[in-house]
Amino acid sequence: MGLIRNISSFMGRPATVRLLCLQAGLVSTLVWLAMTLLPFRWWGRWQGEVRTSTPEDPDPVTLSYRRDLSTALSMAARHLPVLKRCYIRALTGKILLARKGIPGTLYIGFRTFDDGRFEGHAWLRAHDTWITGAERRQEFSVHGIYS
Repeated sequence: MGLIRNISSFMGRPATVRLLCLQAGLVSTLVWLAMTLLPFRWWGRWQGEVRTSTPEDPDPVTLSYRRDLSTALSMAARHLPVLKRCYIRALTGKILLARKGIPGTLYIGFRTFDDGRFEGHAWLRAHDTWITGAERRQEFSVHGIYS
């Protein structure tokens, strides 16, 4: 019953979201493979330029694509283990934005716990829209900004 419900939910989405969901699955798998098999110097440049941020101004022309991408990444993350990792999800979103010529800013942050452990998180913004990871961004100190 769950499979039928998932398929029905997927098919009930707009075609643009369905297509972006499939693209996100493919791109995230390629990103994961690159991160697993290749040295950082090969795939690290996908993050973008270090210490630069894109404008936060509204862009009504690309707003629907940005919202659809955010929805598609969330949907795909529920079913693809590689997209459960925030860095892969944010990098996938950045790549898909770049394919449409939309600038995005990737943020990487860390927080420390009292026992000395630390945790990292990545999130993505395009113009005035948070694409991924925004719900937890306040918990982390930004250590890297890439556009």
